[in-house]
Amino acid sequence: TSSVDNWIAETTLNYKRDIGKHHFTALAGYSQQERSIFNISTSGQQYATNNIATLNAAVLPTGASSIYSAYGLSSAFGRLTYSYNEKYYLEGSVRRDGSSRFGADERYAIFPAVSAAWRVSNEPFWNKENAIVNDFKIRTSIGRTGNQTIGDYTAQGQYNTGASYVGQSGIYLGTIPNPNLTWETTLQYDAGLDVSFFNSRITLGVDVYVKNTSNLLLNVPVPHTTGFQQILENVGATQNKGLEFNLSTINFQRKDFTWNSNFNISFNRNLVTKLYNGATSIITTPGQGLTGSLQSGSIIQVGSPIGSMYGWKESGVYRYSTDNVNKITNTSIGTNNYVFKGGDLIFQDTNGNGTIDNNDRVIIGNAQPKFTGGFSNTFKYKNFDLTALMTFSYGNNIVNGTRYAAESGTGFEGDLTLLNRWRNEGDITNVPRQDYSDPAGNRRFSNRWIEDGSYLRMKTVTLGYQVPKSLLTIISVKTLRIYVTAQNLFTITKYTGYDPEASAINADVTNIGIDQGTYPQYRAFIFGLNLGF
Repeated sequence: TSSVDNWIAETTLNYKRDIGKHHFTALAGYSQQERSIFNISTSGQQYATNNIATLNAAVLPTGASSIYSAYGLSSAFGRLTYSYNEKYYLEGSVRRDGSSRFGADERYAIFPAVSAAWRVSNEPFWNKENAIVNDFKIRTSIGRTGNQTIGDYTAQGQYNTGASYVGQSGIYLGTIPNPNLTWETTLQYDAGLDVSFFNSRITLGVDVYVKNTSNLLLNVPVPHTTGFQQILENVGATQNKGLEFNLSTINFQRKDFTWNSNFNISFNRNLVTKLYNGATSIITTPGQGLTGSLQSGSIIQVGSPIGSMYGWKESGVYRYSTDNVNKITNTSIGTNNYVFKGGDLIFQDTNGNGTIDNNDRVIIGNAQPKFTGGFSNTFKYKNFDLTALMTFSYGNNIVNGTRYAAESGTGFEGDLTLLNRWRNEGDITNVPRQDYSDPAGNRRFSNRWIEDGSYLRMKTVTLGYQVPKSLLTIISVKTLRIYVTAQNLFTITKYTGYDPEASAINADVTNIGIDQGTYPQYRAFIFGLNLGF
């Protein structure tokens, strides 16, 4: 059984004042919230009957455990707005937030923001009657925000109970405390414009932004001799720069038929700009177990984006054992002086020292897309309406861990490429030979497991019918709409996995773009009614 308690108390004070064409508003407030989770579970074996589910029906109770976790957030905030004659707009806000998740001396931070806008089309010099552009607005803003999405007791350190020490119950440290943890903060600059053409038949919104994030919260690997695998730290700074377009159009408008469209596209470029404590890179591995022995690596490196995939580059399979005229040896997986032979993957000796080792690893992929977006169309004919939404992503890579489990021959998984493997001297293939001991390290994390994750997906299609009011008087209903919706109808992609949007490790931003055994988004058909009384 489990329970979640979440309470919030908020008090606000509002003020409004108009002086001629000047309009003022002000707000001040205070908010306090707390969220707690309690979970207790028990289990048993050898039940006398399946009809009695209580624990006392079990002959052998096998275990019991409970978990309690809580955090609190305290906030004070204020906002002041000013506008003049629907032409000039100015707004300023500030808030002070304190989170129990950080160290005792690092819990509070201040987040200010300022925005301004100018509706140029409301100026006297703008001739709206004859202008192609009937509405034109320029806006800009700068603001600071914070991120506190970490574990409830990460800064304080968390102790686990129930450990057995020579038959005696014990308590051990489960999380390394870090009292210096503080808010991850983002300072964002925005500029944009909104333009409407031809009496708002065409509306265009353009935004450009720069986000500078400091005190980035990430798990950093530590030596296993510490008894831990990682520690959460404020490790560095990143920058996101982007450009966004949103275009809405009324393509056709008649009495019985209308057709509207909306298209949006976003370009974002991410870059690690700084790492603390003199570091230039941090190599990470997934924070949760993956099938087989796949150790997909990511690197946080100054000058590269977060989501950079780090490993070896391969360029095919040696046809003959004599192909390797340079006698490149392999020492990266604990095999000394192994000479690659026919059927082994051709790994690139990137540093040119004649040995394939950890120093030959380079960035081999990027989980960040070059652009993403969507395109929707809405058609209405008399009482019928049809809406279709397509989404897309381009330029990102995915680690196909599912294919790794099926092709690497590490266990009982079926081998999907058995017929294409290298078997004899001279075979031409891109699939290496089968060898369970794998002395060449053909299973290692390389670009062999990385694929193009670009896609175009028909996300939703909805067909509806509004029943005429003349027919509704019989059943005493004010409005009735019947509809059918189809979700995820089809996806166009080169990715060989089930779903190019799948990700096995959503909680860790350094290991995005990994798909291994992730359940794909399902195709669904929904029939429904909207009733109004």
